[in-house]
Amino acid sequence: MKKRYQSDRELQLHLPLKQVAASLQEGVGELMRRAGLELMQLAMEDEVRRLAGERCRRRQRRRGLSLGKRTKLSGRRRAESQGPQAARAVCEFAEAYGIEKSAVSEHFIRVSRRKVRGLMERNLSGVRLCAIYLDGIEYKGRQMLAALGVPADGAKMVLGLRQGASENAVVVSSLLGDLEDRGVDFCEPRLYVIDGAKALVKALREHAGADALIQRCQVHKRRNVCGHLSEEHRDAVDQRMAAAYAMTSTNEAKLALERLHRELQELNPSAARSLEEGLEETLTVNRLPAEGWLRRTLATTNPIESAFSV
Repeated sequence: MKKRYQSDRELQLHLPLKQVAASLQEGVGELMRRAGLELMQLAMEDEVRRLAGERCRRRQRRRGLSLGKRTKLSGRRRAESQGPQAARAVCEFAEAYGIEKSAVSEHFIRVSRRKVRGLMERNLSGVRLCAIYLDGIEYKGRQMLAALGVPADGAKMVLGLRQGASENAVVVSSLLGDLEDRGVDFCEPRLYVIDGAKALVKALREHAGADALIQRCQVHKRRNVCGHLSEEHRDAVDQRMAAAYAMTSTNEAKLALERLHRELQELNPSAARSLEEGLEETLTVNRLPAEGWLRRTLATTNPIESAFSV
């Protein structure tokens, strides 16, 4: 690996094969991280030689390299200017080279603030969305509500964010109103996939009308129903619900769920009420001409949850 350090200098980094193999076992990202750290160390040592001379370097090697915190190294400054990824690597050397962590944090805050502002303010009028996913996530002890859109090409795009629980109708309406102001036409027919919170349904009906196609996540529904049951019955009920949602015929799926509902009324009334609430909306996708992986994708909030995970 070669790095053009200055216009007239070139550094070459040699990584032992054994070290490369070990890093690859931990992932390509780990290999790149270690290679980057090695390269930064090499660049700094090269600059020490250039500033203090080889003779001084040998003397320092005998008694241990000790650089004062006021030493100005252009290599360090360049690394700090490369953004968050370089900043993370620089933190590894903070103690030895006197790099202020506050400088790294302030840089990241400035960059991320610009990114979030661009995300929250961009115009959406030219984007035709086939589906919009709405779901909440806890981040750093705070509740966030996110909207994710899927245009005709199937690519996922985060549309907007709001701080506040998805169960809060004010927060949901605020997010949907912002999307409308930025160009999302709620009169266009599309599918809305939600986790099942009543506030989401209410706000969507207000913005998109009573005929809006709302799909409540089938995974959330199974989880909510089974959460009322003892371990003795949990797996069996979950399997029956999964089998019903996988049926080709919507009528047969509804009959299977209604039959399960009657049985749960005797076994656990709380689980029965959970299954009954919004049952029709868990079958919206089953009524659409979609099958296979497309139907499974549209029947749950997994797409937005996978976005959260990365």
